[in-house]
Amino acid sequence: MDSGPGERANKTRHRKLVALVAVAVCAIIGLLYLAGYALEWHRALVARRLLGELKRLQVGKTTEAQIRKLSAQYARRYSPQNPQNPIGEPASYQVLVENPFIVIADSARTLPGRRSWGFVVDLKVDRGYLSEIYGSMVVFRSDGFVLSSSVNLTGRTNLLGVPEEPYYVSEGIITGPPGEDLNVRLSPSATAEERKKGFDFNFSCLTAFRECRHVCETMPSAWRDLTSQPNLAGRLRWKDGRPVNDYSECGQ
Repeated sequence: MDSGPGERANKTRHRKLVALVAVAVCAIIGLLYLAGYALEWHRALVARRLLGELKRLQVGKTTEAQIRKLSAQYARRYSPQNPQNPIGEPASYQVLVENPFIVIADSARTLPGRRSWGFVVDLKVDRGYLSEIYGSMVVFRSDGFVLSSSVNLTGRTNLLGVPEEPYYVSEGIITGPPGEDLNVRLSPSATAEERKKGFDFNFSCLTAFRECRHVCETMPSAWRDLTSQPNLAGRLRWKDGRPVNDYSECGQ
C-alpha cells in the first residue's frame, strides 16, 4: 500500500534533517582541522623566529641578561649552574617548540595526515656569558622514521686542548627508532657563510602537506657539504665500508 501524503512528507523532512546534520558535522570537523593546522603553522613560525634570534647570538659576547630576556619570550626551562658538579656543567636556558597534539592512551596523537615535530634550543651560560648554542629539529615521518638535524656552536676545545674545527658536518648514530641524524659543529671562528649553512633548517618540513623523507631536506646546505667532503669523512659506515644511510632518494 502506498504511503499517504503526510507520511511521505515526514520522510522527506527526516532525510533533509539527516543531510543537514551530516553537513553540520562535516563543517565542524573541517573547522576544527583548520584551527589545528593554523595552530601548528603558528608554532612553526615561532620556531622560525626563535632560529632567527639564535643566528644573532655570539659565544663569549652575548650576556646572560640578554639570554634571559630572549628566553623569557618563550616557554623555557632554566637549569642553574651546579657549583658542586665536578665537570663544571654551566647554567642553561632551554626552549622547546613542538606541534600541537593530544594524548590518548599514553600516546601523543596529531591531526590526521599531520606529523609530530619539535624544535629544541639549549643556551649554556658560563661566567655570565653565552658559552654554547645547541639547536635541534626533529621530524617524524608517517612511517615512524625519525629525521634529526642539529647545530652546535661552542667555543670549547677538544680533549687535546685544540680548538674545534670552524665548521664540520657529520652523521650521528641512531640508537632508538630507525632514523637519520645530521649534525653540524661550529666554532666562533666559523665564517658568515659557514654559520649560514649551519643554521639552515628547512622549516617547511614541519608544515608542508608532503612530508620530508630524509635529512637532505631538513638541513639541505649541511647535507650537501656532508656528501661532498673528501673521502666522505663525516659519513657513518658499516665495517665493509658501505654507508649506513641510504640517500638514493636525495639523488646521492
